[in-house]
Amino acid sequence: MRPLVLTLSMLLSSMACAKKKDAESWDIEESYKYSQSWKATLSTGTWLNVDVHPDGAQIAFDLLGDLYLLPLEGGEARVLSRGPAWDQDPRFSPDGERLLYVSDRGGNQDLWVMDLASGETSRLTEGAPERFAEGTWSPDGRYVVARKRVIDTRSIGMSELWLFDTRGGDGVQLTETKAHPFPTEATFSKDGKHLYFSSTPWRFDYGRDPNQGVFDLHRMDLETGEVVRLTAEAGSAFRPTVNPVSGEVALMQRKAGATVLTLFDPETGARRPLGDRVFEHDNQEGFVLNGLYPHAAWTPDGKTLVIWDDGTLVRVDGATGQATPISWTADVALDLAEHVRFEVPVAREDTVQARAIRWPTVSPQGDRVVFEAFGRLWLQALGGGPASPITPPDRRAVAPSWSPDGARLVYATWTDADAGAVVVRDMASGSERTLTAVPAQYLAPAFSPDGQRVAWLRGSGATLRGLDTSQELWFRLEIWDDGAVSDGGEYGGSYGGNRAHRLAWSADGARLLLVDDEPQDKPHTHDKTVLVSVDPDGRDRRVVARWDRATEVAVSPDGRRVAYVENFHVYAADLPLVGDQTLELGPKDGALPVTSLSEGSGGWLSWAGDQVTWSLGRELHVGDATHTLDASLPRAAREGRYAYVNARVLTMGEAGVIDGATVLIDGERVVSVGAEPPPQGVPVVDLGGKTLLPGFIDVHAHLHYGASDVQPQASWRHRVNLAYGVTSAHDPSAHNDTVFATSERIEAGLELGPRTWSTGWILYGAKAKGRSWIASYEDALAHVRRQKAWGAVSVKSYQQPAREQRQWVLNAARAEGINVYPEGGGDLFNNMNMLVDGHTGIEHALPVAPLYDDVIGLYAASGAGYTPTLLVAYGGLSGENWFYQTESLLEDEKFLTFTPAWWVDRSVRRRGVLVNDDDWYFKEVARSAAALSEAGVPVNLGAHGQIQGVGVHWELWALGEAMGPEAALRAATINGAWYIGVDKDLGSVEPGKLADLIVLDGDPLADLRVTMNLVEVVKGGVRYDPDTLEVIE
Repeated sequence: MRPLVLTLSMLLSSMACAKKKDAESWDIEESYKYSQSWKATLSTGTWLNVDVHPDGAQIAFDLLGDLYLLPLEGGEARVLSRGPAWDQDPRFSPDGERLLYVSDRGGNQDLWVMDLASGETSRLTEGAPERFAEGTWSPDGRYVVARKRVIDTRSIGMSELWLFDTRGGDGVQLTETKAHPFPTEATFSKDGKHLYFSSTPWRFDYGRDPNQGVFDLHRMDLETGEVVRLTAEAGSAFRPTVNPVSGEVALMQRKAGATVLTLFDPETGARRPLGDRVFEHDNQEGFVLNGLYPHAAWTPDGKTLVIWDDGTLVRVDGATGQATPISWTADVALDLAEHVRFEVPVAREDTVQARAIRWPTVSPQGDRVVFEAFGRLWLQALGGGPASPITPPDRRAVAPSWSPDGARLVYATWTDADAGAVVVRDMASGSERTLTAVPAQYLAPAFSPDGQRVAWLRGSGATLRGLDTSQELWFRLEIWDDGAVSDGGEYGGSYGGNRAHRLAWSADGARLLLVDDEPQDKPHTHDKTVLVSVDPDGRDRRVVARWDRATEVAVSPDGRRVAYVENFHVYAADLPLVGDQTLELGPKDGALPVTSLSEGSGGWLSWAGDQVTWSLGRELHVGDATHTLDASLPRAAREGRYAYVNARVLTMGEAGVIDGATVLIDGERVVSVGAEPPPQGVPVVDLGGKTLLPGFIDVHAHLHYGASDVQPQASWRHRVNLAYGVTSAHDPSAHNDTVFATSERIEAGLELGPRTWSTGWILYGAKAKGRSWIASYEDALAHVRRQKAWGAVSVKSYQQPAREQRQWVLNAARAEGINVYPEGGGDLFNNMNMLVDGHTGIEHALPVAPLYDDVIGLYAASGAGYTPTLLVAYGGLSGENWFYQTESLLEDEKFLTFTPAWWVDRSVRRRGVLVNDDDWYFKEVARSAAALSEAGVPVNLGAHGQIQGVGVHWELWALGEAMGPEAALRAATINGAWYIGVDKDLGSVEPGKLADLIVLDGDPLADLRVTMNLVEVVKGGVRYDPDTLEVIE
């Protein structure tokens, strides 16, 4: 075997050949714009995969998406691949002439092979939308086994092992997800007759305990296919690495809370420790997207194991376990895209323009439209002026539907005190009649074709039992006829927490058409959508049509056509009579032709005569015509001046801390901050030395809403957050219909809560009904424009599997001036190329801690922000559990006042786990966040909605323990403001900014836990008592 020698020309050839692609296709390196660069000389790295060349003299490893070659004894590493493509996990072929590695250079993560003599590269797998990783050679070099990540309705997905012939072919599946939902770290036995791999019988779940054993070593007989479990013990068994001489298997294990090396004898089943070294924290509590531990390798003589540890590579003596560090340096040069970040103006307009417009319903004559905005119904003439409200502000109104003659309107009402009803309104006189006698949540009322009957759905009375409107046990179909209400039976539609489809009658009024979910037998498969026909008593159920992923369905008044939404696009098809058969419909022609109606996105389907209507934000489509819906209210803003005096102000701005300060407020903004006394005649609030600082900004605030079509008049989740000092919140995953409607009501002063921004619907990459399928830049642009039309200031790119998809989202966001927050997803390598490509930041913790100079340096150079969400930190036990173990919320009267008793009982009384102090991994994650902060990365506070209000303080304290009080407070104020683009108006106590403030009894710089000692909460200059949320005059 000849020694490995690479010349510079070979390396250049390698990089050039790697970029030879079809000129018409998207190239993640050439088509995407990289305008910056970052260079550094590194000697430490994070989660490094390593392999030893068969000559025993060289090793290859990955570092920040490039591959390097290094003498086994250490020294200066030479680059093997370089460029924006993310290359990782190099594996030498048995003859030493080729290099197998993982790369996304083709747009998706696949296996590639590099010929080391010529530098030429070839693609071995093409798995899109699935991803391949963890390739390993057979001993004869002919075959490669790899792990395929299989996506289903859950973005984490499952895995399969596949075998590929290096000469070509589509590959052979080796494992089934039923028996092995997550096989990983495959490697061949010495003789090539068996395959070792780590596996668990369970899909991923949070909070699994490695001390009980999660992953075990398995062996597959490649001749018979038989799989044998070889270990079953505490601490698991993972990262099998076969000794080429003895055939023993090096394994890692969690023992006494630490990751250690062991040796396993496959002949006897004996397992013994290999030294007493404690290695880096393994990933068996994470998503295992890049193995449970980085790839390791034996030297050809079987005497030394080379493995990553302590930020470097070490040689472990196979007999004694003695570890010797390999000293190395590598010159890193990365191309970086421009960081996406746009400003979001706050409270600059006098009015609030409704974009969260729901239930637009055009009259049968096509001249008027009724819709819901700000919780009221509005009437607008099509082609005329702005809309006017037709229902009072003291109750909510939803789900309007016209009578066939256009003279009346039926809709559902709601008040938090008295629940809901169904009301009919005479459109000429404005007089109304209530049809229902039972207070309940009512959905989707609809007139019969003759206008004499009304059908609706009635909920189980969840709110009358103290629950949310989304917690209904069932809905019943009811029909009103001349004052009598008949029961149409229990209806199984999953409307609790989801949008209700419109009810429809058959043209002759003899039957009702409803939309339902049809569960599938296969686990983790989304329900199909069916259109069901029943008689008025709910019997004689017939399935008329079925869709794979329809999220809305609306039937025409004559029953001959149906409109529906799939992947956020609007389609229409005929509904011919076909006896008892079920029509299969979708986005493409099948048994029947399908018409695509929307160029981009659309929803809220209805019919006006024979024309389909749909909307997107303010835009209403009626057939070929487009109208703008116009409803607005004055923005809530206070007037008048007052001043705080004798305040200790933590400005979070350039002025730092000011003792004995005066803060002058005029209207809703701060006028001045300093030592000067207030102007003569201005009312004064003497704080007596108490601390005043900006209100908290939770940038990852899942507010959950607890509502479907019927939203409460006052959200307890918003109220409790404001009571605990959260004056601004950004929710990076929420239903469009709820979050933007609530945000607009808060801005108009109709509800009390933090200023609320959101991404709305996530751009979901898994195979659920609501996924955002992205096959082109145009697809990404349509998704971004949809969210922006609803009022989003950002989008959440959520586990889009391919890098090219994420790049399309970024370019669409740049075009639309909107920020992009990706779901971190527990994938370190994807997180790093997210930084390279210019995402606004990363949501959730990086899954590896501690971090080393490579990750810290790249993160700081990228300009992105970081929201570690320590209460749900990846990779180990989360902070939420620690606080439940150490705090006593049942003694917090304010928490018990603002939080429903059912939530307290469910979440607080039994606190989950009891854990030793050395097992709290979130603290290591917090220390890594502190290291990033010290390097200049804006670290933000995001409490993830684990426990409303209180959670922000828990997250703040967890950050503060690692980075100190001042840095933690910056994370909760000015950093978060900068991150979501509102720092020109919020985040610090400075002239011109909004007076969103909190007053504390105590100094949080001395004791961060005094943040719970709230004296006042101020939003837009309005002072609130934090114990009651009553306005302080």
